[in-house]
Amino acid sequence: MKTVQKVLTGLKTAVDQIEKYRNKFSHIKESELLLRKKFIIDTQRNIMELFQNIDSTEVRKKIEDDTIARTKSIQSQHQHHHKQQQQQNNNNNNNNIISSYSNSHKYENEMRKNDDFIQSTRSQSRLLITQQDQHLDSLGSAAERLGQLAGGINEELKAQNMMLNKLDEDLDDSTEN
Repeated sequence: MKTVQKVLTGLKTAVDQIEKYRNKFSHIKESELLLRKKFIIDTQRNIMELFQNIDSTEVRKKIEDDTIARTKSIQSQHQHHHKQQQQQNNNNNNNNIISSYSNSHKYENEMRKNDDFIQSTRSQSRLLITQQDQHLDSLGSAAERLGQLAGGINEELKAQNMMLNKLDEDLDDSTEN
């Protein structure tokens, strides 16, 4: 990003110099100069939008909210599970006579609850991973757009360098004459 900004600053400096010494750059049409200025302004705006999108409070808030929701969900499940275990322990303590059928049934219920808890946790993990993937895809798209902008700036700089080389040649020719 910093490289793109440096290149853009160099391009703006070149355009400013052309405007400042307009008589030396008379071969550059006004319309071409205006197009270059518009390109610089548009590119600066695009870069700012990218920075704002990547570093926006909305993106930070979404990540924070997802983390908090995940933590609360896990805590809630653990509390619920703990309460159930306490209730079962209390029931076990209050009932002195428990048949083997009842013990087996409670064990199956407990195993089912454990399986449900594990399945729920896995589902929530998959959901979080999917959301994170979506955010990463969004960031990837922003980086790709930035790369395209950098490519455009690169092409513009090549054109500027060709013009400056031509200008140097013209100046050399005029001083020789």
